[in-house]
Amino acid sequence: PRLQLALHGLAGLVELLGPSMYRLLPEFNSFEILWRQGFFPELVLRVTPVGVGRAQELLSRSSALTSIRVVAVAMSERDIARAMRTLAAHAQDSSEFADAVSHVSTGGTYDRIVLHPSSAEGARETLELAIVDDPELRTLARAGMLGIGEVRPEASLTLDAFGGILSTTCTWGFNVDRLGVAGLMTAGHCSSSQDYFGTALPMIAGSEVQNTAADVQVHSLAGGLTPTNDIRAGANDYRDINVRVSYSGIALGAGVCHAGKTTGYSCGTVTDKTGGTSFDNYFIEVTGGSIDHGDSGGPYFFGRSAYGICHAMASPSVGYFGAANLAEDWSNSVIRTK
Repeated sequence: PRLQLALHGLAGLVELLGPSMYRLLPEFNSFEILWRQGFFPELVLRVTPVGVGRAQELLSRSSALTSIRVVAVAMSERDIARAMRTLAAHAQDSSEFADAVSHVSTGGTYDRIVLHPSSAEGARETLELAIVDDPELRTLARAGMLGIGEVRPEASLTLDAFGGILSTTCTWGFNVDRLGVAGLMTAGHCSSSQDYFGTALPMIAGSEVQNTAADVQVHSLAGGLTPTNDIRAGANDYRDINVRVSYSGIALGAGVCHAGKTTGYSCGTVTDKTGGTSFDNYFIEVTGGSIDHGDSGGPYFFGRSAYGICHAMASPSVGYFGAANLAEDWSNSVIRTK
């Protein structure tokens, strides 16, 4: 019981502090729960070296936060996002580069980017030349923030279930567990008939909700699909979701991103938590980025944190999502974080 209380307390702190850290501390990388000697959990705040002093000063303002340990890492979440955009642009400009990359990961440490070559002949050499030729990539590599890892086979989207993937009429959100049944979330206003790359996924009866707090339905996995805790943010950009952020933990001004089958990956800022001028009550407004029809049901997230499910659009740059915890509560499901 003591351990359970500690874990629930740390998870709550992550939900409470995460959005504030993104806003107040540009050098923020992530929170991580580690295990100390004696198997007792510890919360670590990861920031870049220049942010260590500022992070310690922020934590010192409350005695409840002084036990959080600050650890310096090479890259912030924003650094990683910028580097990923650079890589995405490079892949758009060069089909040879795109074909040479199988996966992009953070090396298990979330403070550097690792390009994993595909099984194509000469893939590693193509990536090495790209890093040498491109000034931005070369700078990242020299700073130890970009490297080439082991060859990985291409992701099998027809075998593993990922959020952020197109469904028949909308976009799949997060992998969930609903009363012991593995499934995928999407928006409740979408059709109840949806597939995953040609495999029909039946909607679970009683999971469909459309009200002023949630717009969600859950479909059970079928056809041998394996559940994961991953979402696909873009080509070869997979995020393993490890935290769910609640409605109360989402701050005005916080940065948030989404993935949709029509507009792809984009990011904006939380500008309202009462549905703005277009929708009612608990739907959260995001200004900036891109949104369009077909993105409904897709995941809203930041880094590896699940924020919610795409609900609607007011304009091509203003969208709305329902908070992850409200989608869970109303659909009687739990978003997978491992």
